[in-house]
Amino acid sequence: MVEFRFEFRGLDEMINALHSFDAGITPLITETLDEAGNIGVISAQALARVRTGYMRANIFSYTETPTSLRFISAADYSAVIEFGSRPHVIRAVRAKYLRFEKDGEVFYRKSVWHPGTRSYPFMMPAKDRILRLIPPLFIEKVRALLRVVGFS
Repeated sequence: MVEFRFEFRGLDEMINALHSFDAGITPLITETLDEAGNIGVISAQALARVRTGYMRANIFSYTETPTSLRFISAADYSAVIEFGSRPHVIRAVRAKYLRFEKDGEVFYRKSVWHPGTRSYPFMMPAKDRILRLIPPLFIEKVRALLRVVGFS
């Protein structure tokens, strides 16, 4: 016959510590999301193409709830930069004609064919970085909390 006997010692202390641990989890999630979001913002700003600086200045993140993060590029043209655009027609709307120059010559047209733009991803790579950072940041914070409540 083979028999094993297991005995928990200090179960009351462990239950009390786990209650403390449970109360501390939500703030840890929020701290983790804030930290990862800030790193994501810095990453996106570093990758963003800059003409005026408006788009770069309007990249931000915030915790919407204690357990969710919003990561935003608020410039209205961000999607075109991120994903590019297909070829399309541009029509004069506010004026009778579009005016443009080519090789020093001025042209006026009611519409022109735009060849599209290539994408310059800046938010997706930053989002991927956020997703890679969340688990190790959270684990680090949980380990610190465990040390505080008496687990090593």
